[in-house]
Amino acid sequence: MPRQFQAIFYSESQLEELEENEMQFPYSDKYATYIGKDHQYEPTQALFNERGIDIKKELESSNSGIDVKRFLAYVRFKFYIYVYSHNKSTRPVMNYIIAKRGIRAYTSMYEYRNNILDAMVYLGEYLLDNGDLSKISGVDLDSMTALPIEQLRNEDRDYPARFRDIMSPLGLNYYGSYKIIPNGLGKEW
Repeated sequence: MPRQFQAIFYSESQLEELEENEMQFPYSDKYATYIGKDHQYEPTQALFNERGIDIKKELESSNSGIDVKRFLAYVRFKFYIYVYSHNKSTRPVMNYIIAKRGIRAYTSMYEYRNNILDAMVYLGEYLLDNGDLSKISGVDLDSMTALPIEQLRNEDRDYPARFRDIMSPLGLNYYGSYKIIPNGLGKEW
C-alpha cells in the first residue's frame, strides 16, 4: 500500500516566526487539517470558534444528531464538490492548486489558503443556519413557486452568496481547464 502524504503541522508561534517562503504547503494548523489521503483541507472547530461560531452548541440546538467531526467533514465535502463541479480540470489538478500552487492573481499562498478557509466558514455558517438545501426540494421564496431539486442544484442555491463571491477570485469556479501538471501527480506529494 502506498504511503499517504502527511502534511507538516505548524503552531501559531511557528507561523508568526516563519517567512512565507520558508513555509511548506500544504500544512495543517489549529484552523485546518490537511487530509493527505484525499489531498484536501478540512476546517477545524477552532476556525469556527475564532469567527464566533460555536458549532457544538449550534448542532446540539438543532437536534440534527450530527456531531462536530461529521459536520466539519461535510463542510469539506460540500466545498470540494463545488470546486469539482465548477471546473473542467481534473480533481488532482484542483487539489494541487488549492494545496500547493494557488493562482497567479494571488502572490501569497498563505493568503490564498486563508481565503479558502474563509469560504469554508461561510459555507459552514450557511449550513448551520439553513441545513443542506441540496437534499430537499422546496419553494422559491421570490416567486412563491415550487422549486425542483435539479434547479436548486444547477443554480447553486444551496451555496451562500458570500461563498460564491469569494470562490471567483480564488479561481475555483473557472469553467475552463487549467493547463498545469502538478509535481508528483500520480505519486504522493
